[in-house]
Amino acid sequence: MKKHISLLLVACLVAFFDVQAQDKKEKERGNTDYTNNRSSAEGKKEQVEVNTDHQTPVKIIEFIPGTWMIDQVLRGEKDISESDKSNGNETITFNREGRFMSYSGNELIDSGAYRINEQHAILYMQSVNADEVSEWNVTFGEDGTMTMRLRDGSNHGERYSYIYRKTQEE
Repeated sequence: MKKHISLLLVACLVAFFDVQAQDKKEKERGNTDYTNNRSSAEGKKEQVEVNTDHQTPVKIIEFIPGTWMIDQVLRGEKDISESDKSNGNETITFNREGRFMSYSGNELIDSGAYRINEQHAILYMQSVNADEVSEWNVTFGEDGTMTMRLRDGSNHGERYSYIYRKTQEE
């Protein structure tokens, strides 16, 4: 029993002296451990404050769900909404589950799935009527509009912009 107590006492003394030696070394070289929050003034690293003045940008996926009605059709910079009567009552509805439905009046003309590349502001639409995915550049105006421009490089995509106005939230 005395042997166990003496071993325990020796172990405690060794641990105590080891801690003392570490503290002495740290005082000699200074506190170089910047990863913890020690209170010594010489050891603190200057903290860069996070800029909280700017608001976090709202993501496209937060804007797009809802029903959008065609507001304008632009060919280049020219408004051709009046001459393009086929788009007069066209709406497109995006839901939060990644599905869309396009209507002309009350008639369903297309539907399918959509996904969004937030980094590049690209809307991918896979129609049930077509095998290929259409890619659209999408932007949102401060006036509550959404502008879509086809990305495939065809004459149609380069020249026409479709501007929608949200009529109903999802």
